[in-house]
Amino acid sequence: MNAMRQNRWLAILALPLVLCPQLAFAVETGAKQTTGQQVQAKKVLDVSMDETGGLLGAVLDTNGRPLANTVVKVTGREWRAEAKTNKDGHFYIRGLRGGNYQFQVANATEAYRIWANKTAPPSAKPGVLIVPGDQVQRGQRPFGEIFANPILITAIVAAAIAIPVAVHNSKSGS
Repeated sequence: MNAMRQNRWLAILALPLVLCPQLAFAVETGAKQTTGQQVQAKKVLDVSMDETGGLLGAVLDTNGRPLANTVVKVTGREWRAEAKTNKDGHFYIRGLRGGNYQFQVANATEAYRIWANKTAPPSAKPGVLIVPGDQVQRGQRPFGEIFANPILITAIVAAAIAIPVAVHNSKSGS
């Protein structure tokens, strides 16, 4: 009778630990839905304007092919502009001032910090690269990353201890 009670308590204690990894795998993508477009919460990239104060950009598909005749909308604090890509997927925008801007193509929006020529940090890129569709989250993880979660490790260890003990106690009690 005592073994049955002990088994019940072990099972009750092990159950939340076994079910807990499902919560650990819930991934926050950092994306938010706004008027039909998806904005990824990514690091803002620094980009430098050229000597004339213009900004060169390119729009490529996920395979690296240029997207011709694609409209690029640029918005800043009090500034809006549109540009259209040429046959090579390049566009050029004039009249920008240093600051934060969003570049929108189709349903993808990228954020960039634009710097005037010779004021940009050394890590600044010479132009903007937009790849619509590269924000796809497939839910696949490298195998080793799964076992880097401490909650999952705790659940596996708890289950590895509790289940054999419960099985042993149930056999010895009958």
